[in-house]
Amino acid sequence: MFVAIGTSGTVYPANQFAAIAKASGAICVEINIAPTDAPFDQRLLGPATHYVPPLVDRLVQWYKHVRSGEATQGRAVAHRSSWQLDARRVPHAGHQVA
Repeated sequence: MFVAIGTSGTVYPANQFAAIAKASGAICVEINIAPTDAPFDQRLLGPATHYVPPLVDRLVQWYKHVRSGEATQGRAVAHRSSWQLDARRVPHAGHQVA
């Protein structure tokens, strides 16, 4: 998983990170005030302070589920629906989700 937080996505070489991660099979998430042109699977548009804590909580829950052996017999398979943050359920979620 690759998560970009608060970047314009214009400075080289950092503007290539999402494309490199995606080409390697990573799930890519952007948390930013405005969207970039990078190839992200999920965009959470708004302040990082709003989205990072619930995203980390969701990832920890997903990891515990995988480690418990309940999912895929202990193998970590990151299906988009199993880890994604439903931004509509984030408190004070008045921000755009793309």
